[in-house]
Amino acid sequence: MRVQRTVIIIVTMFVFVAEYGHAQQPTQPSSAPNQPVELPQIIIEGAAAVDVPGGSKEAPSRPPRLTAAMLDTINPLQKSPLPPLTSQAWPQYQYQDAWVPGWLEARIGNYITPIVHGGYSLHADRYLIDLVGGFEASTGWQPGAEYTKAHVGLMSTYLAPEKFILFGGSVTTASVTADHRNYGLYALTNSPRRSTQLISATVHNQGMVDSVAFEGTLNWSTRALATADQHRTASILHGQARVWTPWSDGRVSAEADLSVRSFGDRSYPWISVMASYDMPWIGGTASVRIGPQWFESTSGDSRFGLGIDGELRLPVSPEFSVYGSIRSGLQNRQHEELLAENPYLSDTARIDASYDLARIRAGVEWHPTMTVGATLSIEAGRTERTPVWVNAGGGLFDLSYLQATTIRLAGDARWVFSSTDALTIDGRFTMATIDDYAQQPYVPLAEVSVGYDHQWTTAFKTNLALVYVGDRWADLEHTRQLAGFIDVKLDASYTLSSILDVTLQGRNLVGSTMFLWEGYRERSFFLSAGILWRM
Repeated sequence: MRVQRTVIIIVTMFVFVAEYGHAQQPTQPSSAPNQPVELPQIIIEGAAAVDVPGGSKEAPSRPPRLTAAMLDTINPLQKSPLPPLTSQAWPQYQYQDAWVPGWLEARIGNYITPIVHGGYSLHADRYLIDLVGGFEASTGWQPGAEYTKAHVGLMSTYLAPEKFILFGGSVTTASVTADHRNYGLYALTNSPRRSTQLISATVHNQGMVDSVAFEGTLNWSTRALATADQHRTASILHGQARVWTPWSDGRVSAEADLSVRSFGDRSYPWISVMASYDMPWIGGTASVRIGPQWFESTSGDSRFGLGIDGELRLPVSPEFSVYGSIRSGLQNRQHEELLAENPYLSDTARIDASYDLARIRAGVEWHPTMTVGATLSIEAGRTERTPVWVNAGGGLFDLSYLQATTIRLAGDARWVFSSTDALTIDGRFTMATIDDYAQQPYVPLAEVSVGYDHQWTTAFKTNLALVYVGDRWADLEHTRQLAGFIDVKLDASYTLSSILDVTLQGRNLVGSTMFLWEGYRERSFFLSAGILWRM
């Protein structure tokens, strides 16, 4: 009995201690047996009612098939647009030769014609300096056709440090050139001489400040033109500035073009201020330019115009793209360009500005690969005061300004069909008519050129070209005509070492009778050979 009482007492104490320890712990609230379980909120959009049975267990079964009407209530009515495809640049084939710091080419041709050209480039701190020069002379292929040409030029390129606030990171190029030419007016029996001397200086700067890009050019040149009894000086002070910045989805820009020019004792200034906007449009690009223009001819006539230019380019497919443009406004003319086109320009020629009433151009480009491509375009325009070359007597040519209508079909193609062969074709067919006259003088109906490059070996390569120029009239009355001609050209080089090539150049290899200007027969078969030294 004593033992049983002892066991009962021990058990009673153990229970008391356990209850007392449980009372010292924090009491956890107990969940009510029917309290709902918290689940994440689910939102189902649609017109169909979805019945979710609850409170009872159901055997799994295949879900019912949704009708088209039910699916339409779930799917949005407006589909999200597909992301635009990444634009790819159109392929352009470019030939690049190995760069060398300096080169010198010397050749000798028939009619005792020495030809020397060379150049050298060097770096100095942030400057890249280029020197070029050349000399060519000939005893002539007929009496009075002898000539002498010489030129020299210096150009420097400077990259400004980023620390500069305004011009930081911009590129500035400056150049100075001098040119001398002496030739005869060999359309005449006594062949008087004419000489020109040109000195020119140009500074060009291009850079960016924040999001605004800028570009500016300042050019000064003077050319002295002298014959036995005449001396004229043509001078130019030309400035051009342009700024552009992104705006909306495109780019907005403004530009100003001003020239103070003189020819002899007569001046012919030019002013043009244009604003433009470029933007993407239906997968391509569109641009428009508009602004006032003013020109004063050497006879003192003021010409006012409104320049309007619009262009649209669209990629039709990865292989084709089309473009179109329209233009109206003044064309800036200057003595330098006219003399380069016709070295027998009269000392008293009048310089005036043409005015495009409307000039429309459309074309298509085919660019399937980097090695195959072609373009085809058609252009039509009507222009007031079109410069027309007429004979001024004394072996010189003058300009007559008439209204002309021009329709031109042009095309070109290239085919690099192997690593050693390339073929290029270029053609242009022009119908330029002058009011009250027929075909415009000195404008051929057809011009075609074909060129073929071939690499025979790693050291020997050639370029063979054929040029055809059609018949041209030499006067407004169509009483004198210049016959068409074919000019076959050849350029060949053979590499003797890493620094020395042997060169061969041929012109008019079939001996065609070629007249570019009435009375001036170009030289016949001409061949020159020499060396090219790479420094």
